[in-house]
Amino acid sequence: MYVTRLRCSMKCLRKTWFHGPQWFLCIPDMSLSKRRWFGFWSFGEVVSGCIDEARLVFDGLKGKNTVTWTTMITGYVKSGKAVVALRLFRQRRETDLMPDRYVKSSVLSACSVLDFVQGGKQVHCQVLRRGEEMDVSVINVLIDFYCKCGKNSFDREVMNHFSEMTRLGCKPDGFACTSVLTSCGSLEALDLERQVHAYTIKANIESDEFVTNSLIDMYAKCCSLIDARRAFDIMGDQNVVSYNAMIEGYSSVEKLSEALDLFLNMRLRSLPPSLLTFVSLLGVSAALCTIEISWQIHALIIKFGVSLDLFVGSSLIDVHAKCSYVKDARLLFEEMNKKDIVVWNALFFGYTQQLENEEALKLFSQLQLSRQKPNEFTFAALMTASNARKTFNTTAWRDLVCWNFMISTYAHHGEAEGALQIFERMLKEGMKPNYVTFVGMLSACVHAGFVELGLHYFGSMPTFGS
Repeated sequence: MYVTRLRCSMKCLRKTWFHGPQWFLCIPDMSLSKRRWFGFWSFGEVVSGCIDEARLVFDGLKGKNTVTWTTMITGYVKSGKAVVALRLFRQRRETDLMPDRYVKSSVLSACSVLDFVQGGKQVHCQVLRRGEEMDVSVINVLIDFYCKCGKNSFDREVMNHFSEMTRLGCKPDGFACTSVLTSCGSLEALDLERQVHAYTIKANIESDEFVTNSLIDMYAKCCSLIDARRAFDIMGDQNVVSYNAMIEGYSSVEKLSEALDLFLNMRLRSLPPSLLTFVSLLGVSAALCTIEISWQIHALIIKFGVSLDLFVGSSLIDVHAKCSYVKDARLLFEEMNKKDIVVWNALFFGYTQQLENEEALKLFSQLQLSRQKPNEFTFAALMTASNARKTFNTTAWRDLVCWNFMISTYAHHGEAEGALQIFERMLKEGMKPNYVTFVGMLSACVHAGFVELGLHYFGSMPTFGS
């Protein structure tokens, strides 16, 4: 009767009220072995959709084994609750059970979701101590973890793992190849990418949709557009991701005609363009100052109902500003509900390029009221004569980059006295200079012929740890 009742409850997973765990916990006089089996069977069925109910069953088990712990941790990871998964893993370590490769794979996935680098490295150390680095599933997850960390040192770690896998005779799957190709693109390692491509052909996974899209994207990022286009043309059924990767590749080298041809082909196939499609086309349009094409792209953005988010909005402002349509750029700026410093800087550059310095300064006043923090590009946009000085003096957020920028600006224009004043003011306000600061100061002294003063600053560099 209980088995039948439990099976019926499993068929009602998506209903509001779930009875499976309650029935399981109420089963009387059940032996420990049967109770374990029932518990694992029940929450193993619901873990993908009813994680809270699964936890009720899990907590009710008196004798938890490796399988039950692993299933519960994996369930939390798949449910998007990586933090809870790591907490449960920490709780598991208090038991006498040794973590197996499956639970380590789940924990690594949780670490990659949270960008928890140190935690992932600790799990990696456990893998090495237990001699599990030969397991393909573990290596695949390690590759994915290091790839998602997004740092060059970790990209190299990804490629080292891939090389080790192939050397040991393991067969990386499409998932691992996709991660490695992403790292190749980050490091622009074209030779290694071709080796991975050769492996995908040999392993007969080149036709995998994710692998092919990664190949197109990585070849494009390495500016090997002939290889990218070859992979694109060979692909049986191109999708939006494939087109976006190819369009972005052409846009990065300012090949507007090829990018537009692909976009037209995409429209003929009734594939709806995505946000990235429009951003890529607007980028190359801005670089070539083709305002008519930008207007057409803007019309399509409106037609497809794409909101002016940070990426699309900043791209539209940038292209209008570069094409001398600053008033239109300002209208677009005002339409945006959310603005980051990139959006503000795009309009700053537009005003200064059109020599509308007063408007630029007014906009900077609005920037300060918005509590948005200016960066070095803000000052670069406002560096025209008095603009930079006024802006620097009125801003409340002056970090080391801003100080260095002002010193370098004065040095570049041969105004050594101004650079010296900024440096002394910097020290009085408690800002510690770095080697970039001293490069600017030495440059100012060289231009002004201040040999003794230059030697003094050079000798004082060790004092500041530079």
